[in-house]
Amino acid sequence: MFKIAEERVKPIAEALKENVDFINLLEERDQQYLAVRKILSSLNDLKKACFIVVGVASVSYMLASKGEEHWRALSDYVEKKKTLSPGDILEGFVEESKSLARFRTSRLKRISLLIGASSEFEAGFDEFIRDLNRFRSFMACVLKAGLENKTIVFSVKMFYYVLKAAGFKVSIPSKIPIPVDCRVALVSLTSGLIKHPLGYSSAAVNELRTRHPKLVRNAWSRVCELARVPPLRVDALLWIVGGFLEQAGFEYEQALKLIENWLRIRLSVKWRNLIKELAYQVIETRDIHFL
Repeated sequence: MFKIAEERVKPIAEALKENVDFINLLEERDQQYLAVRKILSSLNDLKKACFIVVGVASVSYMLASKGEEHWRALSDYVEKKKTLSPGDILEGFVEESKSLARFRTSRLKRISLLIGASSEFEAGFDEFIRDLNRFRSFMACVLKAGLENKTIVFSVKMFYYVLKAAGFKVSIPSKIPIPVDCRVALVSLTSGLIKHPLGYSSAAVNELRTRHPKLVRNAWSRVCELARVPPLRVDALLWIVGGFLEQAGFEYEQALKLIENWLRIRLSVKWRNLIKELAYQVIETRDIHFL
């Protein structure tokens, strides 16, 4: 049985509130963001870059490779095919990408829906920049999906990334929830924000992601409301910290070293405190083992 640990909401929120600078840094080092920057540089066309990026985001589920590799592959593909139309680039990448090998037919159907609405995308583009909720509604309508659907919300995040890379100061509505994937589910458990008898085991992570995404969204929305940070901006933080915890075999000190090596910056005390809150159960479990 999963449940929100009420006693963990405030400590995580307080650490988050003090570390917006760390969130900014992680977003700018995020492999997804770096891929977006390369795509924007290759095309030198904001609207075209946005259409391609959100299109790929809308079919980025159950990947056959790591997310980092998936987005690097897209940036390389766009660089090679930049003279093609956005629709042709999208279709070509979805048809050829190794990371999208599973459910390829379903992905292509989804892409065709978006390509069919390309004129509406262009017409509403300026309004979408001003209001991400309008863009979210557009994507949900075109793709016949719910507003809280993981790929819809993820498309909004990637739209934000392209705009950020282009120098826009984007206002992110606090009502847009975090997209729930494996790493977000994992950190929901390692942080102790959500409790389960199986801790942060792979079985618990998979069950939380597939059967209880609403609980995850609600938990992080509560944390973010207290921290005054839009939930969408927490995605990169959880994704990156979760990835390094996995890579370190859930050895907390090793995860810190990996993060420092990756950033090439020594973690400040307050940054470490935030990571400590996100790894709360990892540290608790380790301490119990050493008793």
